[in-house]
Amino acid sequence: MSRIKEMAARVIFALAACISILAVVLICLFLFANGLPGMMEIGVWDFLTGTRWKPGNDIYGILPMILGSAYVTAGALLIGVPAGLLCALYLSRFASPRTQRLLRPAVIVDYVREAYIHPAQEVRITFDKQLRTGLFSSDMFNKDLPTYPVFDDPVEILEVKYDEFLPSYI
Repeated sequence: MSRIKEMAARVIFALAACISILAVVLICLFLFANGLPGMMEIGVWDFLTGTRWKPGNDIYGILPMILGSAYVTAGALLIGVPAGLLCALYLSRFASPRTQRLLRPAVIVDYVREAYIHPAQEVRITFDKQLRTGLFSSDMFNKDLPTYPVFDDPVEILEVKYDEFLPSYI
């Protein structure tokens, strides 16, 4: 029986990995298909190796964004993977049940987010709606977790983030 469960788990994880890879490939194809005309107008080499992003001046260079993404990814892997593995090892092998209970999530919140990015000064605007909570449940991986609305009336929460200043027309 355990061999069947192990084989089923392997099949499920392999299928999930294949679906994830397919999703990333489809997203890349969509982005390149829709972005290629603009890149051809700017020049693919100038677009990929340009060091300045000033849409107001028709300057589009994404090299700093590519390098920044690579640095953040590498840093996250170097720090996050060992930390996550060590924490999982500690919790599964050495932590007392009391410690394990303390590290469960206190509140589970679920919501729908619409995010927008304005290129001027990297303004990020989000609208959060349908805020729901799992109340006192800590089983965040339970797909059937009962959630309850936080507000009686429909409410949308606006969040605006920006780097240097908020443009006056926003």
